[in-house]
Amino acid sequence: MHVLIADDHGLFREGCKLLLQELDPKASIAEASDFNEVQEILKSQNDFDLILLDLKMPGLGEIEGLRRTRELAPATPIVVVSALEDPYYAQRVMSSGAAGYIPKSANHSVIFNAIKLILAGGHYVPPDLMSSTGTKKPNLGDAKPGKRFVDDVEKVLTPRQLDVMRHLAKGDSNKKIAEKLGLSEGTVKVHVAAILKALNAANRTQAVIMASGFVRE
Repeated sequence: MHVLIADDHGLFREGCKLLLQELDPKASIAEASDFNEVQEILKSQNDFDLILLDLKMPGLGEIEGLRRTRELAPATPIVVVSALEDPYYAQRVMSSGAAGYIPKSANHSVIFNAIKLILAGGHYVPPDLMSSTGTKKPNLGDAKPGKRFVDDVEKVLTPRQLDVMRHLAKGDSNKKIAEKLGLSEGTVKVHVAAILKALNAANRTQAVIMASGFVRE
């Protein structure tokens, strides 16, 4: 696994390196401390399996830095790891082509499993950051992000729909979900429609993003 960690805090980069080495002891890791270094690295090598990117770094603006990184590494999953815990940023990041948005306040298990999910081709963002309108101000008051969202969803979905939702979070197709759960594709489609309604998701892609934050190991 070849990973680029871009963050202007060396201590945080070290923490990310330790976590990535848990995922893959042979991981090859490059580091950047600002957006200019990110661009220099990506212009010389573009074979990364994953990019972990802070939004607030010297060199470029928050979303512009992400977009420029996306242009230089169009095929590489980019995960924004940020102290900005506001729906405004999470939603803009995901609409700009990122594969995930992980708050820096998230615990080790959440970050570890989110990165695992993204490396497997999925997406991750805390559901509370995708289900409301942002204020562009950090919101650090909720000690358990998304708990109300999780409780509400569990109340309105059947156990079988919750099973479908967990596979949806992994990015499985209706056919694959049907095979795994022993259902017909038509039945899976009905369950997916119910999940979209429960999540108030506009489409399947948004539902996958929100469901990935719902799933807890």
